[in-house]
Amino acid sequence: MLRQTQARDVAAPAHHELAALVLRRLSPLDVSRGTANAGPLIGPVTAEEARESGLPAGTVVPRSIRAVVTAVSSAPLDALLERGAVPSAEVLSELSAQLIATHSAQGYADEALGALIAATYRPRGRGGYPLWWNLEHLAKIAELPWVRAVAPWGTDPVEHARSTMRMLGEVCVQAFPGAGLPNLLVLALSRLARPAKLPVPFLAEPFADAYSGAPSADLLAAAETAAELLHGTVYERYYGIDFAEVRDLAVAQDRAGFARLCAERAGRVGGSLATDPAVIEQARILTTFNLATLVRHVGIAPRGGWEALARGAFTAATDPAATAKRTACAWRQLLFHLSLCRADEQVTVLAWIDAQFARLPARAAARIALPLAELRVATA
Repeated sequence: MLRQTQARDVAAPAHHELAALVLRRLSPLDVSRGTANAGPLIGPVTAEEARESGLPAGTVVPRSIRAVVTAVSSAPLDALLERGAVPSAEVLSELSAQLIATHSAQGYADEALGALIAATYRPRGRGGYPLWWNLEHLAKIAELPWVRAVAPWGTDPVEHARSTMRMLGEVCVQAFPGAGLPNLLVLALSRLARPAKLPVPFLAEPFADAYSGAPSADLLAAAETAAELLHGTVYERYYGIDFAEVRDLAVAQDRAGFARLCAERAGRVGGSLATDPAVIEQARILTTFNLATLVRHVGIAPRGGWEALARGAFTAATDPAATAKRTACAWRQLLFHLSLCRADEQVTVLAWIDAQFARLPARAAARIALPLAELRVATA
C-alpha cells in the first residue's frame, strides 16, 4: 500500500506545472482588476487542457495555488470581509481607492453611466490613487467632456463626497471595531473632506513637526470635536479628562498648552508630541483620533449599533495575539463605542464583558484586570 501511494505521488503532475496552467488561465484577464468568478480559474484540468499540456484530465489544482487565485477575487466588500480576504484595517485602507471609485458609480441611476464614472475615477496602476483626491485634478476631471455631459444625472458633488466619507468610516469601524483608522485611510478621508466642505480637518500622524516639535493645528479641531461629543460620558470619567479644559485650549488655539496637557497626563513633563510614545498616546485619547469627527461631522451610523462595536473592541483587546499597543488601541476604541451606547445598552455590554472575562486564560485576564476594574468604576 505504501509503495502504491508513493508511486501515485511521484506520477502526479508537479506543483509548478499546475501553477503554469493556472497562470495561462489568468493571462487573458485585466491585471488591474479582480475576477468576479474564480471557479473556472482554479478548477480541475479540463480535457482540452490535458490535450494541450499533457497533464492528466481531472487533476485537482493544489490548495496553495487556489488560495492565491481566490485572494484576487472581485466581490462586494461584505463578502470579502466575510471570507477574510480583508484581514485588517490596514488592508482595508489599501482598498480605499477602489472603494471610492465603486461608490462613485452609485451616484448614477443608469448602470452604464455609473460604470463610465467609476472607470474615470478608478486608480491607474498598482498603488495608485483616484485623481480626484487632489482638488486640481478634481477640477480637471470635472471638465472632461463625458463627465460634463453626464453631470446632470449624478448626485450633488458635495453630498456625494460626504456619502463616500460615511461609507469609508462606517466600513472601517464596523469591520474592525478594535482598530484605529490607519493613516492611509485618514489620507483618503482628508482628501474627501475638502470637496465635502467638512468644517473640520481629519487628524493624521505625526502630530507635531519632527524638527521644531510644533504641534499640528489639526489637533485642536479634533480635540474640540471630541470634547463636544464626549463631555460627561464614560470616556471622560475613565480617562480622567476635563473636556471643558480641552475645549478652552481649542477655542484659544493654544497648541503649546495642549502639548503640555498631553505631556502632563503622560507623566512626561517636557515630553514631545513628535517623539514620545506616551505623550502621543495621550493626544490620541484626547482627540479620539478622528472617531469623534466621523460621528459628529460625517454622521456615521454603524449597522448593529455601538453596542456591537463595543463587544468587538473588547474581543480585539483580549486577543492572545494582540501586542500591548494594539490592546491599548482596542481598549480606547471600546471606551469610545461604549460611551455612545444608551444606558441600558451599557449595562448589557458590561454584563457580557464580565461573562467573557470569566472565560479568559489567567494571563489574558491578568492583563486587563485593572483596566476592567477602572471601567466598572467609570460606569457606576
